Amino acid sequence: MKDSSIGKYLSITHRAHTSLVDKKFKEKFNLSHGQVFILINIYRDEGICQHRLCEEYNLDKSGVGRILKKLEDKNLVMRKSDPEDKRKKLIYLTDKAKDMKDDFKKLLKEIEEQMRQGLTEQEIETVNTILKKIYNNLD
Repeated sequence: MKDSSIGKYLSITHRAHTSLVDKKFKEKFNLSHGQVFILINIYRDEGICQHRLCEEYNLDKSGVGRILKKLEDKNLVMRKSDPEDKRKKLIYLTDKAKDMKDDFKKLLKEIEEQMRQGLTEQEIETVNTILKKIYNNLD
């Protein structure tokens, strides 16, 4: 019987991707995949509030807090109180994080290109469509 378990291949692919991101970003920036993911989102939306980061990306509040603390310790982000609501913390990039942005994005692009090897644009579009449907089925 042919092995057609979606979960198996999602899991294997996720672990392989996580391992590759860990390896490449550890060597270059001393960052874990979780820290990379959070930084990607802060690069995309600097000033995002910590709560929205958790909600929008379906992340655990305490886990995000720990990652942000590590990024603060590495002098890559800073949390500031929202002037309109002091209970909210807004996340900003430090100059150090801004200076490494081009190299950071270049490394992400290399990983993306490695994942796309041997795939046509149509196959990539199909994979993305299917993964979105699977996510919606599970959410």
